[in-house]
Amino acid sequence: MDAPKFLIIDGNSIAYRAFYALPFLHNKRGEHTNAIYGFTNMLMGILEKVNPDYTAVVFDTAAPTFRHLIYEDYKAQREETPSELSEQILHIKELVDAFNIPVFELDGYEADDIIGSLAKRAEKEGIEALLFSGDKDLFQLISETTKVILVRKGISDMQEYDLARLKERYNLTPEQIVDLKALEGDPSDNIPGVPGIGEKTALKLLQQYRNLDHLLSSTEDLQGKLREKLEENKEQAALSRQLALINCYIDELDFTWEQCRYSSPDYQRLRDIFMDLDFKQLLEKLPSDLSFESVTPAKDQTPEMEEVKSISQIMEIKKSVPDNEELAIALEPGKGYPTWKYAPVAVAFAYKDSPAYYLSPALFDAEDWKPVFRELWSAENQIRVWGHNIKQLINLLGYLDLPLPSPVFDSMLAAYLLEPGRGSLDVRSILQEYLDLDLFPGRGKKEAQSGEDICRALAAEVFYYFDLQKAMEAELIANGLSSLYFNLELPLSLVLSHMEREGICVEKETLNSLSAEINVTIGKLRKEIFILAGEEFNLNSPRQLATILFEKLDMPVKKKTKTGYSTDVNVLMELARDYDIAEKILQYRQLEKLDNTYLSGLLPYIDEETGKIFTTFNQTITTTGRLSSKEPNLQNIPVRLDEGRRIRQAFVPSHQRNIFMGADYSQIELRILAHLSEDPTLLEAFRSDEDIHQRTAAEIFNVAREEVSSAMRKRAKAVNFGIVYGISDYGLAQDLKISRKEAQKYIDSYFERYEGVKEYMEKIVEKAREQGYVSTLFNRRRYLPEINDKNFSRRSFAERTARNTPIQGSAADIIKQAMLRVYKQLEEQNFAARLLLQVHDELIVELPGEERLMVAAILKEEMENAAELIVPVKVDISYGNNWYELG
Repeated sequence: MDAPKFLIIDGNSIAYRAFYALPFLHNKRGEHTNAIYGFTNMLMGILEKVNPDYTAVVFDTAAPTFRHLIYEDYKAQREETPSELSEQILHIKELVDAFNIPVFELDGYEADDIIGSLAKRAEKEGIEALLFSGDKDLFQLISETTKVILVRKGISDMQEYDLARLKERYNLTPEQIVDLKALEGDPSDNIPGVPGIGEKTALKLLQQYRNLDHLLSSTEDLQGKLREKLEENKEQAALSRQLALINCYIDELDFTWEQCRYSSPDYQRLRDIFMDLDFKQLLEKLPSDLSFESVTPAKDQTPEMEEVKSISQIMEIKKSVPDNEELAIALEPGKGYPTWKYAPVAVAFAYKDSPAYYLSPALFDAEDWKPVFRELWSAENQIRVWGHNIKQLINLLGYLDLPLPSPVFDSMLAAYLLEPGRGSLDVRSILQEYLDLDLFPGRGKKEAQSGEDICRALAAEVFYYFDLQKAMEAELIANGLSSLYFNLELPLSLVLSHMEREGICVEKETLNSLSAEINVTIGKLRKEIFILAGEEFNLNSPRQLATILFEKLDMPVKKKTKTGYSTDVNVLMELARDYDIAEKILQYRQLEKLDNTYLSGLLPYIDEETGKIFTTFNQTITTTGRLSSKEPNLQNIPVRLDEGRRIRQAFVPSHQRNIFMGADYSQIELRILAHLSEDPTLLEAFRSDEDIHQRTAAEIFNVAREEVSSAMRKRAKAVNFGIVYGISDYGLAQDLKISRKEAQKYIDSYFERYEGVKEYMEKIVEKAREQGYVSTLFNRRRYLPEINDKNFSRRSFAERTARNTPIQGSAADIIKQAMLRVYKQLEEQNFAARLLLQVHDELIVELPGEERLMVAAILKEEMENAAELIVPVKVDISYGNNWYELG
């Protein structure tokens, strides 16, 4: 029969290991959590691996130990524990307690002494002690019944040391480990050892003389400096041994075997802690039978659910509901592109104070599912609607020509505004966070579930939507975000839905023609590259390319990675200054991406029935508030290469009588910078409608404006936008292909001329340090938990973010506001013109030619007055028969 196992965990060692192995993580309050997360991961892993009968976690205390009494400089050189780590230790101890594991710590002793004492007590009882640590000092405790599980690298590389393994690795016994440290010393603990003796020499001496006492009494056998070092430092070696020796006999240690007996964690408490710390991945590791019934629900009862199996049943439910009743609805979108053209996978709904209803999957299995949804929604346009990602519902209703609701609350948008940097916006995590509910643990892999399971899960969620709205609306108000939410983001979802369903026509023939043309160029480039390389190779293999460039052609290595030489775009750009082959490889890669992503890559998205592409606009992705698009991404079609810009020739109006109109904000971010900084030079430039890049060039190059060359203006433009984006000298040097010294000179010269901008940049960073976030003109927040970080790179990134977010975020808010105003005017005045796309600072509209002048006036009026700035806002209008012609 195997002996019982006692797992003893070196708390400080494992916490340190986790802290330095993982990048900084934060919860929603900005508290550091990387050490807690790593510690918990390792704890869960070792518990599963060992399956112990007894457990304990041991920590140091801040009090001096007996070692400080015998050697005042003990650990004197050790750096103070980073505050980012020390603030996590209390949380770690709380977690350990939730695992039902006792914590041992004792003033006057180190954790190692407590571990040694516990291990010796286990040895007396015939219990196997397993010491889990990253500290090799514990090797002196190894015995027939005691092993060390050493964490070597990161948080997952572990190695078990027993007597045999110790002998194999060091050719020493546990007792000799103390003598090894006495000889070589330990800089981390400031144990002096014998100066000039390292591990290699110490091992050789101990293997020859067995122990320190025998060695020190036999120094006459040694010669030269080694003998001299040992004889001069006998007392220091003896002191070092005393400091390194673990005290295994602490009488005052309050310990019983019963308190260390391990059964199982308090999973409910662990779940609460994981939720508070935003450990969503760890939540998934908890037992799946933790049902929401065991959680304190937001209502007095668990969700009431009822399956709806027929249209007549829908009619009966609706008869019992008063007019203008509030409705919460959730749907799992259809399988297809675009999703709103296909039957939903599942639908659930609830009225206020009603059960949650879910439509039987059988209702959507029928070929004609549309009458079901029409009956569900008929005359519902007066009902106020709650939901999560309501745009999905609006798209479906619009496709079915049903009345569109005015959304009252969307929990996904609310969560995004409250925590723009949060990792997950799924409704489950939001219910956990705001209502302390864990509904249907284990749900998530929908492909592994039946339609019935998904329906019931949706019903459980929708049952709590009204309570969720109350909790989240209170948070929005408390954080000053209610106006941004109710007046901008929520109504914008309706506008975006119209744009998504409108789609944009794309000519396949044009795409195919451009693809064929580009592939001819790609073929020529391949041949030229192979000639320059002297052989053919796989151009898409970074390893083969690196071999050609850095080994065969002997080009200078610019950067190395774990797998070899880097051939990334920055390396190739640097090499391209001197080597034709690098320039051609860059061209090859750009054209390959154009073809794969934007030519042949767009073809699968063209709807056969309409000839249109229906992109999806993401309202909750970017931390600045910018919209993005997907399936496909129409905001990132490259425009720097002419071949990229020509892709836009394929995007055409849906009717021959129609044209495209583009309305583009002119230098909106620089105008926002002028507004925020109130820099007099910038204000004058914009109020006088000057060429701001020419003005900046004149300022930083100290020349008259008429003497500014095109090259000067180009560099000034890079500086202007670089300032907005918080660019560094390195980044500007890369953009302009100049030295960092020259780039820094431009930046310094800019701030000398634009002192108001410099002052604003300094103040906004200081404000971010004080409050932990920055805001836009519309009060959108971006939290910056690393703004006071001791790590230079993390702190610098947060500072750059503090400087550029109010500018970029305000620009995003302004164009969103403009979209609302333009859409309202086009609808109210019954124009045929339709918003199609929003691309950065530009709106693209399709309209009949006869509406051109009136719609242009609306666009200029509404866009230029979307926000009140102290400088004029300017919008440029362009027209064309395709997107390319808009310029």
